[in-house]
Amino acid sequence: MGRYITLFISLLFHTSLNAECDFKSFEYLKELNNPSSIKEIKIEVNKSQKYYKNVLKILTSKTKDIPNKLKKQYNSKIIVNYDFGKCVYDGKVRQHGDHRDHIVNINGNIHSSLQVELANGNIFNSVRFKLLLPETRGNLNEILGTIIYRDLGFIAPETFQVNSNINGLKGVMLFQENIRKEMLERNLRTEGPLFEGDESLLFVDGERKHVDDIALARQINKKWFLKGKNYSKISLQSFHKLQSAYLTRADNIELFDKFIQPNSNLPEIFKNFHYISLALNAEHGLIPHNRNFYYNVFLGDFEPVYYDGDIKFKKFDQISLFKEDILKLSFNRKYKFPFVNSITDDEFENRIYLAFKKRTIQNKNKDYEFLKKNLEIFRENIIALQKIVENYSNYIDYKKYLSTTVVPYVDRVIDKNIDQDHIIDVKFRDNEFIIKYLNGTKKNITTENLSNLISKMTLFNTRAILIKNKYNFYKILELEHKDFLDGSFIKSSGINMNINTKKKKLEIFQETSNDWILFKNITFENWTIEFNGKKNISNKLNKSERINEFGMTGCLSFYNSYFNAVTIYSNNASCEDSINIVSSKGNIQKIIIENSYQDALDLDFSNIKVESASISKAQNDCIDVSGGKYFFINLSLQFCGDKGVSVGEKSNLVSSDILVKNTNTAISSKDLSITNIKNANFINVKECYQVFQKKQEFGGSIIKFNNISCSGKKIIDENSMVKNISNDL
Repeated sequence: MGRYITLFISLLFHTSLNAECDFKSFEYLKELNNPSSIKEIKIEVNKSQKYYKNVLKILTSKTKDIPNKLKKQYNSKIIVNYDFGKCVYDGKVRQHGDHRDHIVNINGNIHSSLQVELANGNIFNSVRFKLLLPETRGNLNEILGTIIYRDLGFIAPETFQVNSNINGLKGVMLFQENIRKEMLERNLRTEGPLFEGDESLLFVDGERKHVDDIALARQINKKWFLKGKNYSKISLQSFHKLQSAYLTRADNIELFDKFIQPNSNLPEIFKNFHYISLALNAEHGLIPHNRNFYYNVFLGDFEPVYYDGDIKFKKFDQISLFKEDILKLSFNRKYKFPFVNSITDDEFENRIYLAFKKRTIQNKNKDYEFLKKNLEIFRENIIALQKIVENYSNYIDYKKYLSTTVVPYVDRVIDKNIDQDHIIDVKFRDNEFIIKYLNGTKKNITTENLSNLISKMTLFNTRAILIKNKYNFYKILELEHKDFLDGSFIKSSGINMNINTKKKKLEIFQETSNDWILFKNITFENWTIEFNGKKNISNKLNKSERINEFGMTGCLSFYNSYFNAVTIYSNNASCEDSINIVSSKGNIQKIIIENSYQDALDLDFSNIKVESASISKAQNDCIDVSGGKYFFINLSLQFCGDKGVSVGEKSNLVSSDILVKNTNTAISSKDLSITNIKNANFINVKECYQVFQKKQEFGGSIIKFNNISCSGKKIIDENSMVKNISNDL
C-alpha cells in the first residue's frame, strides 16, 4: 500500500481500552495528567433497585459497623466528564468502609463511600479507586497531607476532590486511588510486594472484635507473588520480616500499642515517617490494622505507605499517651528530623500550593488561606516536636522486646477460641513449597496455596497463618555489602572488581551468568565504569523470570544515584537488563553496550541526559525507558532483537540524532509518553515506529519527528499521533 502505511491494530495493541471516549487521548495528554480536568464522575448502577435494597439493609442493620456480607458488587456504568469530552466505562461498585460514617441519610438522600473498579479504561491513571464521603477522610486535610508526604519522598495515594453524580444524587467526594501497582508507579517506585495489617479477625459480621493481640499482617498484591519463583521468594522473605514486627507488637501490645517498625537496616525511614505523622496529627494511620507497607528490593527493606491518617492540622503543646507510644519507641534524644530546611523553603510552599489547587474544586482564595494557615501549623509542630524529642527521657529500645517464640501468640489464640492453623516454616523444592505446621506435620503445597495463605489467611478452606519462616531464601552471607564513595554497593559473590580511585575507573567482572552488582546513593563524577560479562552465554541462557531472587533485573544497576560526565561500558551481560538505572539523575557522557541477553539499557523513574550511546546486539530492546525524562543527543543502535527504543509509562524522551539498523521495530512510544526526535534514520527495520496504548491505566502516545528516513511500516492506534515538525527540538 505504498511507502507510508498506517495500520490501526486495535486488537494487537488493546486500543479498545480507551475506545469508550469521544476524544483522542493524544490531544489532551497534559489535561489528562491534571486532576482538575475532571469535571464530574457519574455512576449509573445497572440494577439500581437491588443496589438500593442492599443500601437500606446496611442502614437498618443493627451492627455497630458495616457488615462485610452487605458490601456487594454491582455492575455499573462509570462516566467521566471533562471540559473536552467524556468517557464511558464498564465497572463495578460496592459499599466502602468499616464504620457507619461511610453511609449517611441526609433528608432521605443516601450518600455513601464507594469502592470502584473499572473493567476498561482509567480515571487519572487509576483502575481501582475510592469515592469517599469527604468527612470520612478530613476532606482538605487529607488532600494537603498526602501532598506533603509525597513531596517529602514518602508513598501516599493520589487524593483530590471531584464532583460526583451517583444515580442522580450529586455531591462532592474525595477520589483516592487504591494501594496497588499504579500507585507505586505514580510514586516513582518499581512494582514490588505490598502488605497491610490484617483486619479479618477485627471486623466480623459488622462488629469490632478486640483481638488486636492476635491480628498480624497479609500481602495485598497476590498477583505479584504468583509471577514466578523469585517473586514468591521475595514476598515470603519480606513477609517474614513484617510478620515478625507484627508478632512483636502483639506480644507486647500494652507497651507497643500503635508501634510497628519492620526495618533491620533502615529504621530511619520509619523514624522520619512517624515524625511527620505526629506533626500532622495523623496517628490514626499508624494503627497497625491501618498500616500499609511496600518492600523496596533496591533498599532491601520496607517503606511505609501513608493511608487513612485522619490528618488534623492543629497545634499540640504536649504528647498525648496515644502519641507517646510512637515517641518512646521511634526516637532517641539524638534524633534530628532531616527535612526541617526543606519545609521552611519558599519553594516547598510553592510546590505544595500548585499541587493543592489542582486537587480542589471549591473557592480557590479560601483554599489558599486554608493552605497557608495549615502549612504554618505543620511547620510549628515540626519545630515543637523536635524540642519534645530532645527533652523526652522515657525512650525504649524496641529491639529488646523482639519476639523469639510463637508460644505466647498461640496461647492467646487458644484462649480466644480462634480456630486457626499455624505454619512455622516454608521451604522451596522443585516447583512446590513444603510447609511445616506447629505440630510438626509437613505438607507439599502449590504456589497458589501459599499465596492464599499469606494474602487471605486460608489454606485448604481452613483459616491458617504463616507466623514464622525460618528459611532464609536470600542467603545473605553470599552478598557483599560495602560503603563506596558517598554511598554503597551490594554484589553477588561472583563479581570481581578493580577500583582505581585516582583514575576514577571501575572494572567489574562476572564469574557466572547470575552475578550482579547494585550501586546505591552514589555521586559519580568523571568515572569510567566497565562491566565485563561471561562470554558466549547469551544464546544458551533459558531464564524464565525477569528478576533474580534479590529482585534485580540488571547485571549492573544504579539506584538513587547522580551522574556527571560518566562513561559506562557493558559487554556480554547475561541478565534481563545489562544496565538498569532507577530513580537517578544527571549527565552520562557515553554509553557503549554490546551482546546483551535481553534489554541492553533500562531506565526507570529517572531524569538522565546521555551525550552518546552506541548499542549493538541485544536480544530484546536496545533501550527501554519508563516513568521519567530522558535526553539522548546521539544514538546508534543496531541488531536489537525487538525494539531500538521503547518509551513507556508517561515518559518524555528527546533525541537529536538517532540511527537504528537491522532491528524489528525502530521506536515504540506508548502509554501517555511523548517522544521528540530531530533526525531519525531507520535502516533495514520492519517497523519504523509503533505509537499506541498498551496498558489499561494509561492512554495513547505521541511521536514528533523533524526528519525521518524509513521505509518500513508505521503503526498508530486511534488514540495516538505521529507529527512531522520543522522547528528544532
